[in-house]
Amino acid sequence: MWGSGLPNGTGGAGHVAIVLADQGGSLQILTQNPGATHIGSMSKAYLTGLLRPKNLTPPSNNPIGSIDEVASPRAGVVRIRGWALDCDDAGDSIQVHAYVGGQAGAPNTEGHLFVANGARPDVNSTIGVPGNQGFDATFAVSKSGNVPVCLCGINVGGGSNVLLGCRTVIHTHAAAKTR
Repeated sequence: MWGSGLPNGTGGAGHVAIVLADQGGSLQILTQNPGATHIGSMSKAYLTGLLRPKNLTPPSNNPIGSIDEVASPRAGVVRIRGWALDCDDAGDSIQVHAYVGGQAGAPNTEGHLFVANGARPDVNSTIGVPGNQGFDATFAVSKSGNVPVCLCGINVGGGSNVLLGCRTVIHTHAAAKTR
């Protein structure tokens, strides 16, 4: 609930909306103003309070994402494509860790860090978030043969890091494919 006196002509009687995500200085909301019901963003300025059922704790937004491709375009190189975001700050890009050889902490696993900061208008429109959440990273690896590649979205705000998934890269003499 927002108090009266909101800027841009939205004040007077105040405003009520359903909060979908906390974005730092603003909230992602489901609102009916102006026009038809839609997802929007509203500043926390003039926010007078939030209501929730007593038995419902506020959610911790863990990262979400998808692996579109894991491949080896040539020997000793891995390319990964997909998207990742954290709804605690959906408009900001998050870090993604790639672990080659197994999941995080597995013996002899290689770690590679990159940021999911590429344009993904399909994600923006489907999930209703702003910003850039795509990734397309290529990096050298020392592993060969059937190599598992696991990706983790790195959490911001409440929640924890999330395993986005694992794929196995199968190295051949020319290119590789995933299964």
